[in-house]
Amino acid sequence: MKILQVFADQGAENPTMDNYGDVLRLSINIEPNQWSEAVQCDANLLPLKPDTEFDLGWFHPPCGGVSPMSDTGNGSRDDWPDLIPIAREIADKHCKHHVIENKPRDSLNETVTLDGHMFNLGIEYKRAFECSFDVEQPPMQNKLAETSPFYYSEKPHGWWAGVKGSSTEFTKAHLAKNTIPSAYIDYIMRHYAMATETDDLPDYSTYDKDMETKRRATTNSSLGAWQ
Repeated sequence: MKILQVFADQGAENPTMDNYGDVLRLSINIEPNQWSEAVQCDANLLPLKPDTEFDLGWFHPPCGGVSPMSDTGNGSRDDWPDLIPIAREIADKHCKHHVIENKPRDSLNETVTLDGHMFNLGIEYKRAFECSFDVEQPPMQNKLAETSPFYYSEKPHGWWAGVKGSSTEFTKAHLAKNTIPSAYIDYIMRHYAMATETDDLPDYSTYDKDMETKRRATTNSSLGAWQ
C-alpha cells in the first residue's frame, strides 16, 4: 500500500503505519525517522505530480485552534489557522481514500470519535476522524483517565511509548501530546480493509449449506472410496 502522511513533523505514528505499507511523509518542519520517507515542504506547495495517487492519506492538521494547551503558553488559540480544508483538497487530488484527524471541531466532518478509554489505554486523548469510508463508532466510556498529556511528566518515557504504541526514539512530550495511539490507527485500518478489500474476500453466504452437502456425501460414500 502507498500511504501519504501530511502535517506530521516527527511521524511518531509511522512505526504503526509502516505495518500497512510504504509511507511518504510531508511536513514543513520535517524530521527523519526509520519508518517513513520524509520530505520537507509546505502543504500549499506539495512536490507531487498531478497524477500521483496514494491508496490512503493520513492528515494531521494542527489542532491548536481548538486545543486548551494553546492558551497555556505565550500564544493563544487564535494564532492557529484551520488547515482542514487544505487537507481535504490534497486528499481529493492525490488519495483514493483518506483520514483527517483532529480534535473535535466544526470544520471536521467526523466519521468516528475515539478515546483511550475505548482501548483501555489509561488516557482520554479524544480525537475525531473524518474518513472517506465507514467506521463503526465504539460506545463511549464514562471513566476518569489515569493520566493526561497536561501532566505527561507523571509517567516515564517508556510508559508513553507503550500507551501510544510507538518508539522511545520520539520524545516523551511529543508522544504524550501529539501522537495518535496505534490502537486508533489499527481500528481505523481494519475498517479501511473491510471497505476496500470486500471483492477479494471469499463468499461464505452458502457455507452451512455447502458443508452439510459435503458431510452427507462423505457419510454415504462406500468404504471403497476411502481405500
